[in-house]
Amino acid sequence: MKRTDFTKQQLADTVKRLAGAGALKGLTVQMIADACGINRGTFYYHFYDKLELIQWIYHTEITEPTRRILAGDPQEWSAISVFGLDVMYRDKDFYVQALRLEGQNNLADYMKGEIEGNWDLLTKRYAELRYPGKSVRNMGFFAEFMANGAWAMLKKWVENGMQEPPAALADLIDTIAGNSMEAMAARYYEAKSRL
Repeated sequence: MKRTDFTKQQLADTVKRLAGAGALKGLTVQMIADACGINRGTFYYHFYDKLELIQWIYHTEITEPTRRILAGDPQEWSAISVFGLDVMYRDKDFYVQALRLEGQNNLADYMKGEIEGNWDLLTKRYAELRYPGKSVRNMGFFAEFMANGAWAMLKKWVENGMQEPPAALADLIDTIAGNSMEAMAARYYEAKSRL
């Protein structure tokens, strides 16, 4: 691990540990730096503010692995939902508090954008593999619709304290998404081929 990655991970671990004590909202950069044993300048070398660090945590722990799964074997795609929900559940204190933070670069807005990007990639990859050589641009509506629904359910799950087990919620999301995506794609391409 590169030194810069090590320091970023050290900062991330510190913020998550402090969130476990219920301190995320009032947490300052100075407090993070002190708890991490570094100076504020080192923090600012890596991140603009606390919210950018929180975004980085989500991106490295959930978005990057999700995108790797999407780039790979479609048989593995069903692992995406349960993976992301398990990561959030494991660090429940951190994610519940982080999603409550407001302001520029807040995690809620960032997550929504990342989820939209993931659904866009998923629907494009699905259409490319299922209907090779055909246009996938009209799957954008479906991707946006599913992303917004998934985001709303995810946010509600977090706001309610993550009561539902991650696997149960993931199963619901995957069942609805899989059946809906197949129906949407088949209907679109069948209608298109009759024209």
